[in-house]
Amino acid sequence: MNGELIGIVSFILSQSGGFEGLGFATDINTAKKTLFDINSFWTGFDGIFLSEALAGIFNTPQKSGVLIQHVTPNSFADAIGTKGGYLQSEILGQKLWLGGDIILSIQGLSCNEPHDLGNIKQQIENLKVGDRVLIEVFRKDQIVVLEGNFTN
Repeated sequence: MNGELIGIVSFILSQSGGFEGLGFATDINTAKKTLFDINSFWTGFDGIFLSEALAGIFNTPQKSGVLIQHVTPNSFADAIGTKGGYLQSEILGQKLWLGGDIILSIQGLSCNEPHDLGNIKQQIENLKVGDRVLIEVFRKDQIVVLEGNFTN
């Protein structure tokens, strides 16, 4: 009522993919801590965790992975050579950009389960500028290892 920010919407569960439905939010204190207090590494890509059913559609060599949707130019993800999708489609009710890389592992840690992403994030936060980074991706039916130096 006073025009003060009390929270931020983080996700909306919607039948149509629009703005109606069940919204999930975080309180402003948690958002401020996440945005300003925690030293977080920005990768420069937007990805979607693939469930086992979606991974099967893409014929990935493991039961899951992270499908890269977009890569920001001049970001770390761009510099290391990841590729984003170029064809928008809807599969199993989920809107996806297809044709991009599917990340299988980062620093040797598999992207098989959603909780694996937390372990990967923790390992990346421990990297120092100049450390070697390895990302294993599935690209055009082949496993490709991308390598670069960490820059934050």
